[in-house]
Amino acid sequence: MSLYDDASLIMYPSGYKEDKIYSLKPTDGSGDLTFTRASTATRVNAEGLIETASVLGAELVVNGDFATDSDWSKGAGWSIADGKASYAGSGNNGLIQSSIFTTAKKYQLKFDLISNGNGIKFWVNGTQNIFSSNLSTGSYTYYITANTSGSAYFESTPTFAGSIDNVSIKEVIENNVPRIDYTGGGCGSLLLEKQSTNLALYSEQFDNAAWAKENITISANDTTSPDGTTNADKISELGTNTYHALSRSVNISAGTYTISIFAKSAERNYLIIRSNLSGSNVNTTFDLLNGIVTYNGHTSASIESYSNNWYRCTITSTSSLTSVNAAFLPSNTNVTNNNLPTYLGVVGSGLHIYGAQLEASSYPTSYIPTLASTAVTRLADSASKTGISSLIGQTQGTMFVEFVWKGVSSVVTDSSIFSLGNQEYGNSSIAISNYNGTLYGRITNGTSVDASVNYGSMTLGTRYKCAIGYANNDFVFYVNGVQMGSDTSVSIPTRSDVYLQNAHPNSKSVNQAILFKTRLTNDQLADLTGGNKTTFNALATTLGYTIL
Repeated sequence: MSLYDDASLIMYPSGYKEDKIYSLKPTDGSGDLTFTRASTATRVNAEGLIETASVLGAELVVNGDFATDSDWSKGAGWSIADGKASYAGSGNNGLIQSSIFTTAKKYQLKFDLISNGNGIKFWVNGTQNIFSSNLSTGSYTYYITANTSGSAYFESTPTFAGSIDNVSIKEVIENNVPRIDYTGGGCGSLLLEKQSTNLALYSEQFDNAAWAKENITISANDTTSPDGTTNADKISELGTNTYHALSRSVNISAGTYTISIFAKSAERNYLIIRSNLSGSNVNTTFDLLNGIVTYNGHTSASIESYSNNWYRCTITSTSSLTSVNAAFLPSNTNVTNNNLPTYLGVVGSGLHIYGAQLEASSYPTSYIPTLASTAVTRLADSASKTGISSLIGQTQGTMFVEFVWKGVSSVVTDSSIFSLGNQEYGNSSIAISNYNGTLYGRITNGTSVDASVNYGSMTLGTRYKCAIGYANNDFVFYVNGVQMGSDTSVSIPTRSDVYLQNAHPNSKSVNQAILFKTRLTNDQLADLTGGNKTTFNALATTLGYTIL
């Protein structure tokens, strides 16, 4: 029998819906976590592409397969028969279903166009035209943000003499959707992040006038981006013997900031991020062929691999300025100092870029698109479950969590990595937690700290496997197979709730969180937190889940 057979709760990122993260155990849903984030957010999907996390709502169309001649209002020339809606008229007439769309909501429209498709249109409430009329036969999917409320409206034109079938319209829900993230490949993890704001406007539209161009041109939508669509731009040099730069200035307050951009080599293999964050203009050079930082003039820098030879290039520095200038420069050589890369440009030579981000943070968070003239904020993630005292050992137990550390919140206080009870001051809790980047295991009873064992500072991007074993007068904390410390004078608080993120969010990717109602032995704790990452694909399949 596996040790996991004895677990009372297993959260392994295997599935989700709006406001909910499914747990593999128990199987009746009583251990599923409640999730909130009242904003959109991106993730890296299983194919390695950046996308906005979303789920589809319920079907809004009635009789979309045209099984009966009902539920649709038919204009002259439209008929419903043989499992399809057909038009055989000669004018502009509608096939309508009312009360489908709500203003400002996003929807997925799907339908099949059979026989002659030329001359069909689709409108939101007769006012918002979604596609041109010159469609060939086939299956179509469109994403619509409704500019008005009202009906779904297929319109014939005089040239249309065909049929449609399998019409589906569902709301695309993006707020409060958990993110199962596959950054770096492998198995997915539950991405939980602090709030952050992208101050870099038009983050994918470098041809916009908001971006200053010095001795370069921008070719918009030149190649496939990390999101899988053709919306990445190219910086191309002019044939001048000087530096070549794309830049912009942004008003900021004093603090620590991170600048990041996705880049891919073309004729040029080096990207330089140049900024005055630290008070003077300094460079960081990224080798886009080998995926390494070759020179760093900022406080810290990193390069992270994405699909199709893209890299996310990142610098961080602390500034006392009220305005920062950030520049992105292609280079024909490896610049290992703070000089501008001056050389005779070759017209059309350069590199590809996508997704610029400037955020008040000491580390990069997930990409936040800004597709207009205003900054965009991604709110903090929260995941918890209350009312599950039956799944928590009340006099003895074990809690285990495996996660990759992403960074601390700007709030220097206790924040939950995995806790039984909310860690707000004065509450009783058993917690694996973070305080300003320091990892510890702790038990509190009200304002009294009964046990506290410190691991030390965590490193960004590092995986940690932590476990607390507890019973009356018996507390032990393990990290990555090693006992960090113990306490033999401790009382166990009664708890009925679990938190992976509390009121003071940190940023992490959670690979699994497990509860046992018994205090595992020290040998079992060492085994649980040591060795290789445990995967649950077979268990998930057995329990009827699909790994997303």
